[in-house]
Amino acid sequence: MAGHHGNNQEPGAALGVMGRLSGAIVAPVAVYMLLWQVGLRLVHEFAGTAQQSTRISILSVAIPALGVLAAVVIAGRRSGALVGGGVMMLFFLYLYISSAATLEWGPPLLTLVGVGIAAVLARWCPTIGDELFDVFKR
Repeated sequence: MAGHHGNNQEPGAALGVMGRLSGAIVAPVAVYMLLWQVGLRLVHEFAGTAQQSTRISILSVAIPALGVLAAVVIAGRRSGALVGGGVMMLFFLYLYISSAATLEWGPPLLTLVGVGIAAVLARWCPTIGDELFDVFKR
């Protein structure tokens, strides 16, 4: 049959899957960039010198966890944890290596702990339902 290429009977479903995967890729990076800037500004303004390293360590765990949970909300529990966790780790490693900081094991391990916490918490995280993309179905 002419005009029927692939499984294009439900273009709304395909749009929904691609929208969710795209959102799951973008969400961890956007959450990381936004919350890291806000959190770092708050730490520098309100924390004493002795407390700064502890609070930065807490942010290094909490922000990647929130980024992965944002991907879970968008893409679903399994896909969000896999895609969001992978994107978060790759993005963090890119920033860490390109910043020319002294390479230590602490920051990457804290990020891994945050991703692991998010993978555990993903079980109870709400997700966006399919009804969001029902508008595009024929």
